[in-house]
Amino acid sequence: MKKVAIAIAIVALLGLVLSCSSYKAKLIEQAETGNVTPVTLEQATKIQSHEAVVTFVITNRGISVDSVVYIGDFYKGAEADATYLIRNESDFDITPVIYYARGTRVDDYSAAEGKGYEDAPSFVEGWVKVIPEPSVIPSKTAQGYVVSITMPDEDIEGLPQKFAFQVGVGVGNKVQLAACPWWLITMKMEK
Repeated sequence: MKKVAIAIAIVALLGLVLSCSSYKAKLIEQAETGNVTPVTLEQATKIQSHEAVVTFVITNRGISVDSVVYIGDFYKGAEADATYLIRNESDFDITPVIYYARGTRVDDYSAAEGKGYEDAPSFVEGWVKVIPEPSVIPSKTAQGYVVSITMPDEDIEGLPQKFAFQVGVGVGNKVQLAACPWWLITMKMEK
């Protein structure tokens, strides 16, 4: 499987476009060594301002996120990643659940309306991976995770030119609190 540079823009509602950096490499190294270490909220603020991240804020009152992941020129064999930074600002230790949200409909997402996106086929769920496996995030710390989508290096029947899905973060035994940013993907046009 080849790793490629895909143009990924994680756009906050304020229109801020961030670029990729080395925090993702650190997370992958932590997963490989089994030494997953949360960062302080102060360190997380520095990561947020310098890296391509989707930031989830968990407080005693709930969970919030305000980003969308856009991937352009995706093609067979390509891999694209986004870093999910989970800030635990609550008074409790949490164990997040990061999951592919089944049954969502892009028609219900107003920002994608009229732009030609279709619901991702069900097989796309198998392309999405999370590194490292989510673990306990102590109160007043943060932990990042790499959410990756890898398309097989073969022709895929039934894959739309533009498709969308959600990968959410939840907290609680039955994912009682959750936030699910959209991933909007456009395939590279064949010449």
